[in-house]
Amino acid sequence: MKKFLYISLYFLSPLVLAGLLISLNPNKYSNMTWLTSMLLGVYAYTWLSWQFVISARPKFIERIFGMDHLYRVHGVMAIVSLVFVAIHRYMNLKVFSESTLTNIGQIAFIIFIAVSALSVVLMATPAILERILKPIKSVTTRIGILKYRSLKLIHNISTAALVLVLIHVLMTSAVENSLPVFVGYMSYFILASSFYIYHKVIKLWVASEDRHKITGVTQEAADMWRIDFEIDDDFYFMPGQFAFFRFASDKSRELHPFTISSSPTEQGQMSITVKELGDFTKGIGNIKPGDEIIMEGPYGRFSYLNYPYERQIVFIVGGVGVTPALSMIKHMADTHESRRVLLVWGVRKKSDIIRVDELTQAMRSIPNLKIIPVVSDEPDYQGEKGYLNKYMLSRMLDKSGISMYSAGYYLCGPSPLMKSAGKILKSLRVPKVLVHDERFSL
Repeated sequence: MKKFLYISLYFLSPLVLAGLLISLNPNKYSNMTWLTSMLLGVYAYTWLSWQFVISARPKFIERIFGMDHLYRVHGVMAIVSLVFVAIHRYMNLKVFSESTLTNIGQIAFIIFIAVSALSVVLMATPAILERILKPIKSVTTRIGILKYRSLKLIHNISTAALVLVLIHVLMTSAVENSLPVFVGYMSYFILASSFYIYHKVIKLWVASEDRHKITGVTQEAADMWRIDFEIDDDFYFMPGQFAFFRFASDKSRELHPFTISSSPTEQGQMSITVKELGDFTKGIGNIKPGDEIIMEGPYGRFSYLNYPYERQIVFIVGGVGVTPALSMIKHMADTHESRRVLLVWGVRKKSDIIRVDELTQAMRSIPNLKIIPVVSDEPDYQGEKGYLNKYMLSRMLDKSGISMYSAGYYLCGPSPLMKSAGKILKSLRVPKVLVHDERFSL
């Protein structure tokens, strides 16, 4: 019910402003051209305002939809809003000549377009976009333009565009002639700016107080590190969730998402597994016990606890994407799970298989747990080799005694694996309701 209410609020809220404008000048908006242009502008303004709410990661919304769904809505609706702005501007220029009013709107539009384009370059992970954007990323990353921190700063320039959009609408005759319309436009701006300030100032200040002492730093593979740290005994999270972290020594104050790889049953301690990928994680090996880590969270709905009706569980993961599965398997072991569980783990090399002792112990505690690594880059490996396909998965399910259509499937890993696993399950006619994942790309 809450999900329906939030969706309705999001898509219907622009009609409040539209209704005020129509009531102010019904004759003007009896013309379809004027009405269409106004609706496009109002929807673009309100939806762009909502983007600042979504980007603030409000927990009361995130716990219903999940962070990955919110991020995808954020990206898609920002693009839709920009399309609406472009059409709105084109229709208005057919009637009005250029003026200060239209020029301000044009500048705001250009800023939003530039920020959105850079965001796509940074965050796009679908294979086709990766192939197109890889040369651009390679050059610009070497000269420092596309470093994560730089792009975060560029992304924040969108606040200037929002201010310009507000100035643009406040200069219209409709706002000048109606106090309710002025209040309506200002309300959305205040909503957006309040969430932005909360996210960029208040939340960071609160998070900076939530410091945890690091108790261990362990290199688990060539480019993967385990960070252990203390937490309060009453801190609760679901196995499979993630949080945002930064090290107290990091002066950028930017928080980065990592899945929690420990179980909530391990009171007083937590661990994350970090793969060296970007400018933030490349120095992870320099962190020492005694340093402090700052955490904001937890977030996410990627947990088997959210789906108690599933009689069997299958994890299909790749590389460091195993971390939520490690958390859930550890929790299952500690809570004496009796369901059949299968972990299919794609790795490049046998040395990429981490937490061997922990998983061996889990197999002793969960009699129906089966772990099958799939190694892609070692032809001499004595086990499943290559890449997962539907025949291989069917064989694994049969061998594990798992019924294909009564299990819940949890997918996590690099984008190619996620897409491949999704296609495999679709070809096997596994219902979508049984397939769970977290995707942070469009």
